[in-house]
Parts: sequence; structure tokens; C-alpha cells
Amino acid sequence: MLTAADFLISFLWILILMCSSLVIGNLLQSIINRLYGYEAQLPLYWKLLSGLFFGVSIYAIFTTKGLSILLFSPILILLLLKQLLKHQSSRLANTKTKSEYVFLGAAIVLQFIFFTYTLVSSNTNFVTFISGDFNIYYRMAVHLSEYGVEAYNFNYDTSNLKMPSLYHYGDLWVYALISRITNANPSVVFIIAFTCLSSIFSLGLFTYIRDVFATKIQQYKVYLYLILFAGLFAGFQFCFPAFIRRFAEPYTLSIFNWGKVLVLSCSLIGLLILVRIKDWKPLAILSIIAGLFYINSIPAIYGAIFLLLAIELLGKRLKFKTWFVINTIYIGGLIIALFFQYKLLPMTFGLEHISASQTQKPTLLHNLTFGKYLHTAINIFIGGWLQLLTLAPYFLLMLITFVLNRSGKIQFKKIWSEIDYSVLFLFFVFASGLFSWAIIYPLRVDTVQFFHNLVAPVYVVIITLILYYIIVNSTNKILIPLAIFTALGSAYISSQHIFYANIFNKSEWQQMQSFFKDDKQGTLFVNVKPMKELTSAFNRKTDQYIPLNILNYKWKNYQNVSLNTPFIPISENEVYYVEAKDDIATATFTTYMDKCKAENINDVDLMTKKFIKDFRVKYISVSLDTSLPVSLRNNLMDSLLLKNANYIVYKINLDGFK
Repeated sequence: MLTAADFLISFLWILILMCSSLVIGNLLQSIINRLYGYEAQLPLYWKLLSGLFFGVSIYAIFTTKGLSILLFSPILILLLLKQLLKHQSSRLANTKTKSEYVFLGAAIVLQFIFFTYTLVSSNTNFVTFISGDFNIYYRMAVHLSEYGVEAYNFNYDTSNLKMPSLYHYGDLWVYALISRITNANPSVVFIIAFTCLSSIFSLGLFTYIRDVFATKIQQYKVYLYLILFAGLFAGFQFCFPAFIRRFAEPYTLSIFNWGKVLVLSCSLIGLLILVRIKDWKPLAILSIIAGLFYINSIPAIYGAIFLLLAIELLGKRLKFKTWFVINTIYIGGLIIALFFQYKLLPMTFGLEHISASQTQKPTLLHNLTFGKYLHTAINIFIGGWLQLLTLAPYFLLMLITFVLNRSGKIQFKKIWSEIDYSVLFLFFVFASGLFSWAIIYPLRVDTVQFFHNLVAPVYVVIITLILYYIIVNSTNKILIPLAIFTALGSAYISSQHIFYANIFNKSEWQQMQSFFKDDKQGTLFVNVKPMKELTSAFNRKTDQYIPLNILNYKWKNYQNVSLNTPFIPISENEVYYVEAKDDIATATFTTYMDKCKAENINDVDLMTKKFIKDFRVKYISVSLDTSLPVSLRNNLMDSLLLKNANYIVYKINLDGFK
């Protein structure tokens, strides 16, 4: 699938993107220094983070003509840098630039190798390609650049792409920018984006750990490079009590498996750095930026900050005025940004929300009694804490180190007073994310993301803290190699379960290339699946989860519209009935049928043929577990059997189509 030239080009673009981010970060730093008379220098992590986020925000604003959730991000980034530079000389000045660059270079090389490795198959009968959620996000990113509208909608009728909708667009704009400047296929975009984001995250973790263990760092400095493997650290599934809940896999996958989480992770490290030095104003500003880039994080991050500041307030270490100001900055900033994006600007431009199910709004307790809702929410909240059991080997090693290292009685009051504030913040992030999921779980099928997407980076930081605690405090030197062995074992297990890599029969891929060789720009497909494949909450999103995703490697704008969607049966008794109905009602063929019915065309076969003619559909892909619609059988020119993919593709004769 990918050639040696692709890998070389990917690496060069990684260097270009990182250097560009650094140049932008340095430029912003210079502007702030000149405006306010500062002479401070930021650590490399802050320059790269601000440079990348600023560049992505400008691209989003330019592409959407201002109708972007990132509209206020450039201003907020400048305000953040002003606050950081203001206190740099007294709080963040002890940085060694050379070590940061060495670490960053090593991180880029190692993580580039890891991501390219995931796309290399030793089996000559298969090609490896990107699939899963990244395929959906890649297509959304292409839509962002092509249409300039932040709409979570794959409907092929672009008249629906007018009103911006709430979603996590920060990571999508990263993909959109990379895709636009490189014009690369999904795998190359994946390698570039993930390597850049994971390297910035690892550099932030390097900066954070160096700060936490500043007094003991010198003799153990070499072990900082263990953090290079940070993204591979995860939990152990066998430690999870399967008899209580069956699935632990999502909570033990490596952070490298989640591109959207990497964007959030880069922000989370910055929050941890600011929390431990109690720099509250920049903390509030960065929290807003994190929320705008990744909107699912808003409740968990706010909950964590609120709890942390409440403890400070109760302990009389924080004035009520400061507490009020910080909460006002965070809540007020988000309200203003979201109000501009989703109310004021759309009204100014005369936009109205177009939805086939506009009258059908999701309700929190749809088909749930309050008792059932409360029971499930409590189970989620209590059961969620059990996910920490997957970290049991690390906690056990930490406990052994603590017991061997202590002298005299355990003084819990002293231990509490010595706990780093950032560790407490991590605990609150975990708790707030879990609480958010438990409260809103009936609203959408994917509300677990309010918890899970925060667990991955929290796990990485916890494990890294534990490992370094063992390294710098162990009186029994055998614990150090044991800790490293545990981390490498966890990394190896994680590397065996790469979320986005998939395989496709090489012979069938070559046949497809030959079958579609005359089409250079791509064309709309339609597909037919058996109804048994359209019963899950995700598979009913037929415009998102389309068959033969590998065709994105031939056509950037590949789309495959389901002819089944309007007829998918759903039960009013299921929890996510409203969401499912909305997914079906807003799908491409459903909205087209609605328009036909408005024109008094009610015959399904006639509507299907009209759709194919109107949109110049050239191909229909049919699952081998179902059959081709009878009405189309007389209008076919050629076919391609893809036995391993379980599909047959027919070429439609549009010239003879009636």
C-alpha cells in the first residue's frame, strides 16, 4: 500500500510541520515580549503547542470564513503566552534547551518508526491500510477543507452543510490541514498527524516529570528517556474483574490508538504543569482552549478545576475573589465562544439549522424510568473506578517501593501534605469524566467518550509518575529493572492491538485498481447490505460507516450511500431510539426520498433510479449476504467479485438508464 517514498515524504512533512509550529511559537513569543517589554523564553513544549494550535486555528478560521469553533483560539493562545511569559523568569526559567531538542528528536524518530511499523505487513498476500474511527475522521477532515462548514454530516446533498454543529473539531482540523498541504492518502496523514501530536505530548510529559522530580533528577536523568515509550504504556486486561463487567479493552489500549485523544493529551500535560505551580489564570485560559479543540473534555476539566480550587478555598490558600475570577474566566470564555459560534454568527449570516428530524430532540430519560436511570448511572460511576485495577501491577510496585523506603510509622497527614497538586488534579479529571459519563449516558450511544478519552492520557501520566517514583526512590535496585520490564511488557501488549490498522487482500486491491482505472476523480457509490448488519447503534449510521473504505486511497472524496437506510427497523423501547431515528432521518437516501415524496413520487424503485440518475452514480456495491435490487438488474455493464471483502461491485450503465 505504502512505498518507501511515502515513508520518506511522511518523515519530511513531520519535520516541516514541527519546524513550522516552532517558528510560529517563537514568533508569537517575540510579539508578546516586544509588546510588554518581557525578555523571557518559553520551554520548547509551550512553543510547539502554541505554534501548532495557532496555525491550525488560523487555517480553520480562514477555511470557514470565521464560522469555526476555533474562532477565539488565536486570541486565547496569545493571552496564554502573555501570562506564561509574565511569570517565566520566576517560575519556569530553569529549562535546558539542548536536552529538550535531543528528547524531541528522539521522540519523533521513535514514534515515527512505531506508526510506520503499524502499516507494514510481512504477509505479501495483504495490504495494510487505515480503518476504524480514523477513516471517519479523515473523511470529515476532507469535508471540512472542501466545504468549509463544521457540520457533523456526511449527507451527500451539500445543501444540508450550512449550519455548524457541536463536535470535537480540533483533531479534525489538524488532519484537514495536513491533508490539504500534502494531498496525501489516509495512511500518510495518519503517520504525520499522530507522530507530531504524540511527540509534543511526550515532550510535555518530559517537561512535567522533570519538574516534579527536579530535586532528584540529576543522577537519574537517563531514565527520563523512558518517557519516549509513554504512548505505549497502558493497563493489563487480565487485572480487570471480568465477572463484574465484560469489557476492559478500551481502557487498556495505548494512547497511540486515539488521534483525537492525542490533541486532548497535549493540552492536559500543559494543565498539569500549570496546576503544580498554581498558576490559575493561564490554567483557566488553557482549559478554554482545550475545550474548544476537544469539546467532550469541557465537563471533566471544569469539574477537576472546580474541585481543586474548592479545596484551595476551603484550606484558605486561595481568596474567594481569585476563585470567582478563575471560574468566571473559564465558564464565561466558553459561553462567549460557543454563543458566537452557534447562535450569533449563524444568525448574522442568515443560517438556519436544517434537519429532517428537527422536531425530534433527544431527551435524557427517553424510555427510562428515573429509578432505572439512577441505578445504571450509579453502576457506571462505581464500575468505572474498577478500570484502575488494570494498573494493579504498577500500583503494587509503587507500594513495595514506598514500604521499603519509609522509616518509622506511616504518617498519613504528612503524606497528604506532600501530594503533588497535579496528582490530585489527575484524580479529579478521572472522577469528573466518569461522573459526566454516568450522568449523560442515555443521551447518546458514544457518551462514554466523556470518560474514556480522558482515561488514556491520565493512565499514561499515572504510569510515568509511578515508574519515575520507583526509579528515584527505590532502595532495592532490583525494583528498577522490574519496573522497566513491567512497562515494556505493557508496551508490547499494547503494540499487538493497533486500533486503526487493517488488512485487505492484495489481489483484490489490484483488481479494484484495474476495475476503476477509468475514474480519476472519484464517483458516488450506492450499496446494499443485509438488514442484520444494520442493527447496532453505530452501523445504523450508514453515511459514516461505509463499505470498502480502502477506496479512500484511490479517491479522497469517496462516498458510498446506503439504499437500505430508510427501511432500517428501530424499536421505540431502546434507550437510543431518538438518536437512531435522527441518524436514519438525516442520511442521504432518506432525505432524498423525503424530497421525492414532496413531489408526489412514492414508488421506491422509481426513487432509487432517480437518485442514481440525479447524482450520476456509477457503481453499486452489494454484500454477498444479500442480493442486488431487481429494479437495477437490467442496467449493469460489468461486475467485480471481492470474495474476501464479502462484496460484489457492479458498474451501472447510466447511458441506458431509464
